[in-house]
Amino acid sequence: MTFIKKIIFFISITLWPQLGFTEGDGLPQMDLTTFPSQVFWLIVTFGILYLFMWRTAIPKLRNTIEERQDKISLDINEAEKVNTEAENTLMEYKEKMQSVSLEANEIINHAKINSDKMIDETKKKQELKLAEMLYESNMRLEKQREESKYQIEIAKIEAVKLITSKFITAPSDEEIKKEIN
Repeated sequence: MTFIKKIIFFISITLWPQLGFTEGDGLPQMDLTTFPSQVFWLIVTFGILYLFMWRTAIPKLRNTIEERQDKISLDINEAEKVNTEAENTLMEYKEKMQSVSLEANEIINHAKINSDKMIDETKKKQELKLAEMLYESNMRLEKQREESKYQIEIAKIEAVKLITSKFITAPSDEEIKKEIN
């Protein structure tokens, strides 16, 4: 309250009984003659209450609040540490997964390369075997052809000898070969 309002309040309290507002069956606390004692006891009561709160209740509340703030701060710090550890663990996990994935890709690529090499080597071996078998087959065929030619020559000579022996004297084998070729 401002100073002027305080002055008006105290003047009205002192003039209240003189204005005739104390008569009647109203409320006893509104009796202006008891106002100074009521104000006195009000000040004493609130003063004691203020001292009690100031000396006892407020320090205990302040200590409790400070303890809670300290506990909250510790909990927040602990949560931040756990969060940081979790993030670090997650990063390590991701790095390991990437390295394992790269290793797996390398192993797969290496296996593909090795399998391609083995397939190529097997193809080459099979082609060499096939070429060798073809060569041997051709050699056998050539040998058979030569042998067949020789057999045919012998058979021709024998046939000519038989045929000519019936009509004339048999010529020699070399004469027949000259005539046939």
